[in-house]
Amino acid sequence: MEEEKDGITVERYLKEQRELERQARLAMPYNFDKCTYDMGYIKQPLYACLTCKQNGTQNAVCYSCSICCHSTHELVELFDKRNFTCDCGTERMGQGAVCTLRKASSTAAPDNQYNHNFEGHFCTCDKFYDPTKEEGTMYQCLICEDWFHEECIAASCIFPDPDSFELFLCQSCVKANLKYLFHEVSEYEGGPVFLPEDFYGTLCQCERCLPARQKDMPMLAAEEDIYKPPEDEELPDEDSDEEQVDTETVDSIVTQTMDETMKLIDKLPRVQAIEGVHAYAALKDDLLSFLKPFASSNKVVTKEDVASFFAERMRDRSK
Repeated sequence: MEEEKDGITVERYLKEQRELERQARLAMPYNFDKCTYDMGYIKQPLYACLTCKQNGTQNAVCYSCSICCHSTHELVELFDKRNFTCDCGTERMGQGAVCTLRKASSTAAPDNQYNHNFEGHFCTCDKFYDPTKEEGTMYQCLICEDWFHEECIAASCIFPDPDSFELFLCQSCVKANLKYLFHEVSEYEGGPVFLPEDFYGTLCQCERCLPARQKDMPMLAAEEDIYKPPEDEELPDEDSDEEQVDTETVDSIVTQTMDETMKLIDKLPRVQAIEGVHAYAALKDDLLSFLKPFASSNKVVTKEDVASFFAERMRDRSK
């Protein structure tokens, strides 16, 4: 095969693009084409936008909006929080904020609850969370949904083997909700509480305790429903070679390559934009024809080949 020092074959290009796509889908496994605002108050993965907070107030956006509307912003991953409506496109994001998925501004949900997590701070130590520097394990309290460092939890108790529990209740929440956790308050020995995954049946089920938990503290009565966006289509196999280098795939390369051109055209005044669209269509067809022979013969596309293509285009324009 021809040496690939200054170029790349269409086949290799496709393979590299598939691997990039596979890695991206692993990092973002869900579809992100729908904002959850219209779903109302739900338990869902949330992201606080510190960039938008500079122009507004504490806020959080859904998974889809974190990608489509705030991908270039400073975000703090909050993980799952209950009874929360996405703030994207509301006044909490700043005056005139618009959600790109809903294409509209909306009124902020009045019953959303916020704490220091929405500033990027967590735990009783109120430390700012930096994922690039954080080394220890953190645990989320089932009740308040704040996150706590293992070393901070261990300061008030003997920390158990992590494999011996699934759920954690911080000391403050335990003290504030003793009547929902213990039939008799005197049963409480102090400190946080560590629970197995199926703990619900281990709590008092008497006629007084169970109805009270179901009404006031439902997270202690049964496992909660957590909204997750629909999963993206099945990930391509890392070693899969089933995709063939044909006209359709070459066309997809050209389309992908030209997307950035269209983004620039969209920013032009109307007359120039219309002219640009026509020029775009002609260039796309020519580029497609130019790449087909390389794809069929698995020949390397070099920088010189590309330069020659555009030089020929420039000569045609000057005639």
